[in-house]
Amino acid sequence: MSKVLRISKLFVFGLIILTLLLMNGSRFSMGDGKVYLYVHNKLYKGEIQQIGNRLYADLEALLKLLKVKYLKEGSNYFISSEDEVATVSRPIALVYVNGQPFKSAFIKGNKVMVDVKALAEALGFRFFYNPDTGIADVIKLRKIAYTKGKAKGSMEETHAGRSSEETVSEASKGKGTSEEKEESSSTAGKPTKKLTAEEKEKAKQEMKVPADAVKVVKLDRYYDFNSKQLSLKVVVANTWKKPVKNVVVTLRIVDGRGKDILKKVYSFGTLKPGQKKEISYFWINYTGVYNPGVKVDIDFKGKKKAKK
Repeated sequence: MSKVLRISKLFVFGLIILTLLLMNGSRFSMGDGKVYLYVHNKLYKGEIQQIGNRLYADLEALLKLLKVKYLKEGSNYFISSEDEVATVSRPIALVYVNGQPFKSAFIKGNKVMVDVKALAEALGFRFFYNPDTGIADVIKLRKIAYTKGKAKGSMEETHAGRSSEETVSEASKGKGTSEEKEESSSTAGKPTKKLTAEEKEKAKQEMKVPADAVKVVKLDRYYDFNSKQLSLKVVVANTWKKPVKNVVVTLRIVDGRGKDILKKVYSFGTLKPGQKKEISYFWINYTGVYNPGVKVDIDFKGKKKAKK
């Protein structure tokens, strides 16, 4: 009888161990360090609470960054990833997502706290956590469509707090900066002096800016093969003796053959002598490229072409 009882106890103990392993397999390990949560690359500044291996956040503050449609009726939240929000006449749960009860939520004071990973996945987002940096990310992945070897769309997700990212400004497209317009207006109406061919050639050469006037003075690249996270810090500087106008920096992430996976364009306008600009960039690689490379292209007004 005692032998049967001992076998039964071992069987029950084994079931408990197996259950715990299965539960831990679906969770992520956070450790004891501070966790920084980013949603669509913006830093979440609301309340965070860790319970075991789960990360909970203030639902109201989280919804502002998720930018999904929702309704609040009394103490109940109805959240939707679609165009319309479905409500329930007699709610039995505190939170509903796409018409279904969301169980990973609780009330703390006057706030509703929700499991970030569970809510992100219920809305069709992806949740990533890097234990080395303590950074948790909620992002919406987008498919990449290639056209002649270049990415038409991208899954780029950048780190919050980086330098402002802009497309090529109107000034870099030839419309001229306010500084250029002032220069042209100040010379309007004045008689022009005719230059000799030699003077014209000399003036033309002086107008051209050396190809390396603005260059990369620092490039830090870190790629985590486990989480597929690429972190970049690029610093460019005007190393010439004069101001350089219409500075445009193109940051390119490329595959092993040098073809573009994605690119980001930054327009910095005019850089004074010695002036620096810093670009911080964060990207999660879901393209299948094993070890993406980085290239930086710099262009500006009057750039002297390199001789072939």
